[in-house]
Amino acid sequence: MTKNSVTKRTTLVREMSAERDFTINEVTTIVNKTLEKLVAHAANDNSAAFVGFVTFKSTGHATRKGHNPQTGEAIIIPARSVP
Repeated sequence: MTKNSVTKRTTLVREMSAERDFTINEVTTIVNKTLEKLVAHAANDNSAAFVGFVTFKSTGHATRKGHNPQTGEAIIIPARSVP
């Protein structure tokens, strides 16, 4: 992999499994749990970084107007933070 390459999760899991004595399911669990924890920290603290690997940052969405697509009724969509 080059420094700026993009890798799919499945490719990462397959390569990690081939390099170590772990099954694909074990590596998948490790990768998924690691990413879940980083996203959870980003949601709670507004950002989380795995230095040299990835940074997650929460984004805030302001309160806005919307409509119910089934009824056409106008609604207010509350503000929220999205990891």
